[in-house]
Amino acid sequence: MSTLKVNALNNGGSAIDLPNSFKLGGNPIEQGYTSSATEPTSPNTGDLWWDSANDKLYQYIDSEFKELTLGTPGIAWGGDRGLFMGGQASGASTTVDYISIATPGNATDFGDLSTGTYGGAGCSNGSRAVLSGGYTGSYTNAIHYFTISTLGNSTSFGSLTLPRGFFCAASNGTYGLNFGGYHNIYSYINNVDYITIDTTGNASDFGDASASCYGGSGVADETYAVFTVGTTSSGANLSIDYFTAATTGNATDFGDLTLARFYGTGCSDATRGLIMGGSGTNVTDYITIATPGNATDFGDLSFSDGRNAASSDGTYGVSGGGESSGGILNVIEYVTIQTTGNFSDFGDLTQARNFVAGASGSAA
Repeated sequence: MSTLKVNALNNGGSAIDLPNSFKLGGNPIEQGYTSSATEPTSPNTGDLWWDSANDKLYQYIDSEFKELTLGTPGIAWGGDRGLFMGGQASGASTTVDYISIATPGNATDFGDLSTGTYGGAGCSNGSRAVLSGGYTGSYTNAIHYFTISTLGNSTSFGSLTLPRGFFCAASNGTYGLNFGGYHNIYSYINNVDYITIDTTGNASDFGDASASCYGGSGVADETYAVFTVGTTSSGANLSIDYFTAATTGNATDFGDLTLARFYGTGCSDATRGLIMGGSGTNVTDYITIATPGNATDFGDLSFSDGRNAASSDGTYGVSGGGESSGGILNVIEYVTIQTTGNFSDFGDLTQARNFVAGASGSAA
């Protein structure tokens, strides 16, 4: 083995031009840079790409381009504390648990719902978590909320436009949209209503889903609220609907899931939405929320019957509760939203239950 020590290289004051790239560990020392509207082909590890179509910077790491951002990505509809509200245990549960999403471990008691509820839907504006509707012995239109930074019991918020259960919600940080659902009189529901999360009061009509449905999953970014249809009178459905969250109106087609399912759950970071499991499958799909199109396989949960809840801190997506082979679960699992793969064990809920509602926000 030889060692070459060089104190200085110069070319009469001009820059040194080396015709061949040096490599360390098989990778070029030079860092490639491309500015284009489409992803570069044949990049090397470490190469930078400025996406000129969307004004975003990426670096090629672990065989894919990953977006570079300043600081921890924040989401106005979530935060570092995850809540799991209500659910079905031996009956409708009043239990509300919380976790620190960045720190795997068992859940801790947060407080109680005023009435045991399962099959409701949760959303947040980062400081306030809202639980809407569900089944309490009959279908309810009640909306309750929690201040996420303060442990305690639920407070009344207002009422949905109609009683419903087994539906989903999503928030852009300002508005919470409630999508579809089921009621023994109304049967499958196509109504979408909404609330302004920071202002208590009754929900207002937003528009209609593409079909009367229940058991869907919801995700959102700052602009769009995206929902899987779940199941219709024809059975489990592939369809994904979306809405511009600040503009009332009916659903627009987004694309399709990789396979039809219902009773899954969803969460997102600033750009990517995860649809976690569902009836008879442990498959998790992902979408880019700002770009309508079909979902892509992300990885797998450890169980396959859904009925779980989700929360996110903008980096990690967490699934809590659910059901497998007829058994109700207390399992909590997590993934890094920008890194495809299977879920890892996080800890346990304080009580095994399914049909839980999830939300997240700031602990401070």
